[in-house]
Amino acid sequence: MLIDLYRQGRLPLDRFVSETIGIGDIPINPHRHLLANQIRLFGMTNHPPTGYPASLRLLNTFKKTFPLDKFVTHEFPVDQVDKAMAQAFDIDTCMKVVLTPSGA
Repeated sequence: MLIDLYRQGRLPLDRFVSETIGIGDIPINPHRHLLANQIRLFGMTNHPPTGYPASLRLLNTFKKTFPLDKFVTHEFPVDQVDKAMAQAFDIDTCMKVVLTPSGA
């Protein structure tokens, strides 16, 4: 399997993803393929950018009904991204981390 080459440093993980798109289900054993190889897997969204304006308008419309500003529990300047990521993984104390421009 292509993901086995990742551990040996011979294959970028994004290449694994791009070469497996559209070929159907791929069985992955989380322990063997990820944990035992010390692979940290981060997800990302593939929403089209055209959907964001409508979503932001919806959030703005209901900002008094739902206190969305309280969802942000931590803010870090972008030059402290390592601290921000560590905080984001502390699921007991963190709901949402925001990166702000450095020096802002």
